[in-house]
Order: sequence, then C-alpha cells, then structure tokens
Amino acid sequence: MINSLISLFHLDNTSLKLVLTSIQPRDFLDIIFTALMIYILIWFLRRTKSLPVVLGVFILLLAYSLSYLLNLSLTYRILQTFLGALVIILVIIFQEEIKRFFYLLGSFNIYRKNQSVLNNESLENLVNATWRLASKKIGALMVIPGKELISPYIIGGIDINAKITEPLLLALFNTESPTHDGALIINKNLIEKYGVYLPLSKDLEQLKGYGTRHRAGLGISEKSDALSIIVSEEKGTVSIALNGKLTPVHSKEELKEILNKFLNTISNSNKRNSLFNIINSLINNVFYIILALILASLFWLSFAYPNLGIVQKNFTVPIEFINVPNNFVVKDLKPMEVTVTLAGKNQDFKLLDQNSIKVVIDLKDITKKDKYFVTLTPSNIKYPSVLEFIGFEPKKIQFTIEEKANELNSSSTPLIIK
Repeated sequence: MINSLISLFHLDNTSLKLVLTSIQPRDFLDIIFTALMIYILIWFLRRTKSLPVVLGVFILLLAYSLSYLLNLSLTYRILQTFLGALVIILVIIFQEEIKRFFYLLGSFNIYRKNQSVLNNESLENLVNATWRLASKKIGALMVIPGKELISPYIIGGIDINAKITEPLLLALFNTESPTHDGALIINKNLIEKYGVYLPLSKDLEQLKGYGTRHRAGLGISEKSDALSIIVSEEKGTVSIALNGKLTPVHSKEELKEILNKFLNTISNSNKRNSLFNIINSLINNVFYIILALILASLFWLSFAYPNLGIVQKNFTVPIEFINVPNNFVVKDLKPMEVTVTLAGKNQDFKLLDQNSIKVVIDLKDITKKDKYFVTLTPSNIKYPSVLEFIGFEPKKIQFTIEEKANELNSSSTPLIIK
C-alpha cells in the first residue's frame, strides 16, 4: 500500500489526466461505500476510546513513507520489520474492541423495538429508589441495556422478571441479601435479573476514590452502550456510567433527565425528530466524514487503482467501409490496417471483445470512381466507451473506387464493406 501511495507522487500530467478521466461512476460508488465503512469504524473506535491508538498507527505509517521518500535506509528497514508484525500487534491491542464489533454486527438484526423503554411509573420508581438507597448509603448497581447485547459480558444472576417497584429495589439491595453486591438488569419495565457480575474497568484515572461497584458499572459501559446507575455505599452519592464515562448526578431531576435522554436514543418512538437528528449528527461529525472520504480515496488509489491497472494497449484493426454505393467496390487499400492505442483499466481490457474496435469510413458521399486519399480523424475510430482513446497510426490511407463490373477481373485483397 505504501509503495503504491508513494508512486502517486511521481505521476506526470498525462498520467494524472489518464487517472482522472478513467474514473467511472462505479468507482465513486466504491469510494463512498468504503468511506461509509471507515466512518463506522471511526465512530466505533471513538466510542471505545481506541482512536488515539489508530492515530498512532497512522503516524507510524507516515514515518515509514517519509523514510522511503528521504532514502533513510536504516529507519526504513527498522519500520518495515516492525510493520510486518503490525497486524498481529493490532489484533492483540484491539482484541476486546474486535470482539465487541462482531457482537455489534451479530446483534444488529435482532434489535428489539423499544426494548428498554420505561413507562413513567417505572421511571419514577427507579429514580425514587435510587435516591432512597443513596440517602441510606446502601450500595447499588443497576444496568439498563442499550441497543447492543450485554449477555456476552455478564456472569451469573437470578432471573426474576418482576415489575419495577421502589420496595422491591430496596429489598434486593438490602445489605442482608446475599446478592446485594451484584448488579441488577432492567429491561422492558421489568427487573430482568439481579445478582449479576459485570466486567471490571481498568480506567484507573476515572476510578480514583471509587470501589469495585463503580469499576463494574464503568466496565459494562465500556463494552456496550448500556447505562449504569451506581450508588456509592461509602459516600451515598449517585453516578452514571455511559459510553465509558463516569459522571456524578446531583439530583433526582438530573437523573430523570439523563435517563429520558438515554431511553429516547435507543427507542424508535421518537421518529419525528429522526431526520433532524441525522442532519445534526452529520454536521457535528463533518471532520470525521471528510477524513473517511480522504482515507477511502487513498485506499482506492493504493489498492483498486493498481489492481484495475490503468494501462495503454495497441490494437491492430482492419478498416471498415460503410454505406458503399451498390454499383461501386473498394480496391487497393493501403495500408490494410490501422494501429489504435487505447487506455483503460486492466479489468476492462480483460472483458474486451477486440471486434468492437474498428476504423470506420463512411462512403455515402462517393459518387464516382477514382483514387482517394483520406486523412483519418478520431471520429473514424470506434471503441468501447469505458476505454480512453490515445491515438492511432497511420493518419492517412488511400484506396480506389471502381465499378462492380470490373470486380471479377481484380486480384485485390477482399475488404470489409458494409
């Protein structure tokens, strides 16, 4: 890829023009689809806080390119050796992100409509119970799944599928309960499970001053789009973990606002503002959209362009006469063939029928027998539109027009006449 990109800097004006003129609508479509996939990847990496690592890889690739251009042989060889193992290194670094990405793809077609929406009664009971637990300094951890599956990340738990009520929530997190240290899963206005164990976060910077319960709440938010409500047993405070970020909550109203906003983002009920949200999202992410388009274009130039093989080829083709008057015949054609030079993508040449390349001369205006000298023009050359016309040789031909009565006495080579 790097060598292909570097070769682009050495294109002259003619070659660059050839590249630009040979791009087909399907190539733009190819670039747009690639940009979409890159944008989704960037969006995913931003959510998983892995974007800095990817930027580091691009800086490494840039250093590799510069070492090649500046002929820094030692640096080039060291980086070349390192980049040879880059794929394995990236798999090790991003193993959790890769796993989550495939979980996300696998669960895409089984998203459930309004899967985590809470009605007003359930929401009120949840908020009131949270503040009661905080006032009594009773630790609690409650998880509301988003659109992504959380089942691959949770361990254990007891199925309950009970209605969300304040007394039940207080009872489940009672310190006398053997499962009070576990998490509680809320889904579809029900307490789905309780006593569940969650993955622990390793983000020590955010977790300063917090315990295991906060590590678990932050951990599930790093691996999925779930929201965690965490009540501190020591401080009696309430925190929210969402998209890998831990945020303190200072009042019931603030908690209710956060929950409503989260539930609206995963619900299909807010359709009226969907177009506005899409446009707003595009505006807010315009930098990443442009970045994705630039990267997609570079990838196309690096991989598709060399594979498509924009090359020039010569074809020796016969001369074809059309609209020859019935009483005339063409003889003594010199030369018999023309060499036509065309350019295009290697795959287009592979599919090419050489009979589709022709040199055509229209004789509809011929009215008498004579010897003719014709200067060919590009309009005489017929070729598939996917190819680019470069030139032809020779530029001039000569032939004789005679009456058909003399045709049997002629030993001239047969010509293509239509």
